[in-house]
Amino acid sequence: MLKSKGSTAREKQVDMIGQVPPEALLFAIEAAEAGPQISDLEDAPLLQNWFFIKREGDAIRAEGDLSGHPTISDPWVTTSPVIGFHYDFGTSKGWLRSFSRWYRLGAVCEVVGDIPGPEGAVGRALAATAARLETHRNIWREGAQRKCITP
Repeated sequence: MLKSKGSTAREKQVDMIGQVPPEALLFAIEAAEAGPQISDLEDAPLLQNWFFIKREGDAIRAEGDLSGHPTISDPWVTTSPVIGFHYDFGTSKGWLRSFSRWYRLGAVCEVVGDIPGPEGAVGRALAATAARLETHRNIWREGAQRKCITP
């Protein structure tokens, strides 16, 4: 597929995940949108004291204290790009789907002086991140589908 010299912001976001096979990306997007099955989270690593990060030219990722990962023993991790998540402030639990795997979410990182719960700064940031991830999934899905049908 030939591209023009000037890439749009949309093309750059698709290119950012270009190393992921399109079929695997579509599978991960569908899984994130459907949410996890109980079996998906049984042995999933746990992220505690977590938060989202986004560096220029990169996708949204999560960082936090990690336990139970099958191949990473480092207690602090930055995940592969995040595709979707759900977090319940009432139980301080949730889930996250990255390109590569499911994670269980424990307590989100506290912000000093913040109002706890969804009405505070952390809650507003998580809501904004969820909306941005929905846009990213649509862009990634479109790019992956185009790659699947492009010879």
